[in-house]
Amino acid sequence: MTQVFSTLPGNMEDMENGTEITEVVLLGLSRNPQVRAALFFIFLAMYLVTVGGNGLIVTLIVIDSHLHTPMYFFLSNLSFIDVCYVTTSVPQMLAHSFTERPTITLGRCLAQMGIALFLAVAECLLLAIMAYDRYVAICSPLRYSLIMSWKVCILLASGLWVSSFLLTIVPAFGMQGRSCGRNVVNHFKCEVQAVLKLACSDTRASGLVMMMTSVFTLVVPFAFILVTYGRIGLAVLHIRSEHGWSKALSTCGSHLAVVGIFYGTTMALYLRPQKKTFTNGEKVTSVFYGVVIPMLNPLIYSLRNRDVKGALWRALSRNRRDNDVMETTNETMVTDFILVGLSEHPRAQAVFFCFLLTAYLISLLGNSLIIILSIVDPRLHNPMYFFLCILSSIDLIITNNTVPEVLANCFLYRPTISFHRCLVQMYIGLFLVSTECVLLAIMAYDRYAAICQPLHYMQIMSWKLCGSLVAASVALSILITLVTVLLQPTDFCGHDVIDHFVCELQSFLKLACSDTRVSQLFMQMSSLLILIPPFGFIVVTYGRIGLAVLRIRSTQGRKKAFSTCSSHLTVVSIFYGAIMIMYLKPQQKSPSEEEKIISVMYGALTPMLNPLIYSLRNRDVKGAFWKAVGRKM
Repeated sequence: MTQVFSTLPGNMEDMENGTEITEVVLLGLSRNPQVRAALFFIFLAMYLVTVGGNGLIVTLIVIDSHLHTPMYFFLSNLSFIDVCYVTTSVPQMLAHSFTERPTITLGRCLAQMGIALFLAVAECLLLAIMAYDRYVAICSPLRYSLIMSWKVCILLASGLWVSSFLLTIVPAFGMQGRSCGRNVVNHFKCEVQAVLKLACSDTRASGLVMMMTSVFTLVVPFAFILVTYGRIGLAVLHIRSEHGWSKALSTCGSHLAVVGIFYGTTMALYLRPQKKTFTNGEKVTSVFYGVVIPMLNPLIYSLRNRDVKGALWRALSRNRRDNDVMETTNETMVTDFILVGLSEHPRAQAVFFCFLLTAYLISLLGNSLIIILSIVDPRLHNPMYFFLCILSSIDLIITNNTVPEVLANCFLYRPTISFHRCLVQMYIGLFLVSTECVLLAIMAYDRYAAICQPLHYMQIMSWKLCGSLVAASVALSILITLVTVLLQPTDFCGHDVIDHFVCELQSFLKLACSDTRVSQLFMQMSSLLILIPPFGFIVVTYGRIGLAVLRIRSTQGRKKAFSTCSSHLTVVSIFYGAIMIMYLKPQQKSPSEEEKIISVMYGALTPMLNPLIYSLRNRDVKGAFWKAVGRKM
């Protein structure tokens, strides 16, 4: 990602005076203190309305079965994008309102640009998908449920997120520029166009890449929307009844209003000829599509949509109705679950016990040793071993979360686990596995920086950036886990036998007698989100590393580069191979023996192999170990 970093000021050394910039100054919308104070309250109110409105829409769509349709499924995605988009910039802008010299670190500037671009591209594509959904609903109403099946909706949503990731990461490699020490951005956030204007080298190539990306992500979806609504208009003209006209227009009115506002402002900003400096008019346009539109979307969809308003009133009266239902129903309350285990044969259980005990002891000893060595040996105080220490800590907690209980249950005739202990075990496991997925992608980026940018490695991978990356991975995992908790089914109708040796989310959901389609849908979406983008990033990163290694002429240099990456590549292959087979294949009614074995692989075998791989193939770790042993002797 050399080009990505060279796009930003301060990531390149000035050719003339060697000045290196590590932070960017943001001028904001105004320098007048009174104007800043007024803007603070305006943007605070807009941010609260945006988060509250979009959060309410997502909540209503999740809890109200009347809104479990493709239209509202895509609307929930749109609201989720809007909440994430405003959160990338508005809280920082609010914090800068009363700061004399608002600055942002280079790493955070890069992250803000990348996340904002990813979400903007996702919204462009999503609005086109929503237009197609409206076309099918009006032009093929009898076949609507067949054409827009849940499988098709999930594939469209998955394609949306994967395409957005590719359209964000691929053009980034084509952007380049050289800074001359300037670090003042005439904007309230790190906007790509504003940052590119700091470069003193020729940025025509970067501008061309950005223009091509803008055309592809704006013009093509917008043209598709125009064609789609042209077809819808022709279909509406053939409707004879006024009621049919009114229903068709109300179905499309909200979406057309959102499309008109979003595409109008975005195309006005990105498809017109660029000036040398970022004007105040362009900043106002950025405010409009970056803050105002996410606030207007829930207002438009709620004020013009009877289904959403009806869902809101039903939600407000749900507490009274739930109390009535509790009085008239007599369902059995589940307090404990029975774990079937890996096998019912005593000999197989004994073999499984010995294998699992060995794996647990090796994992416990190996990961603890790596953590201790990373702390006590100064030679391991670098970003690579910092991330390795985090990985070992995750593996330790994963194994201690499940393995001791599985070992204790191996020789029990009827192993049980309490309902609350099951939930704790399940959600801790989900949180840790999600964190490890993102962490492995961060470690791949660390290896890229070490091999492709060796002279700037410690500047790029600063301790502040390392801490921020780990914090971001933990925050994303917490968010996914919390949403999963909120979507947890509550009715089990006496079903209490889990066909697994641990409380695993898929097996848990199969026990519920209430509707779990939303929970399963979110599980599929979160699996795609937490697996495909990090894995795709790792593949792209190692592709770049491979090209860089091929340019190394010395055999020793190539060998050193491959040895640096081989350990991480081995861990990635084992972990992602097992977990993608487990969560991305079509689900069966009951888990097979193969699925249980795969769970053992990523839940017990991988945490055992990680310290072995990193210690046996790593001279620094072995050196630190013998140094620690020699010190005691």
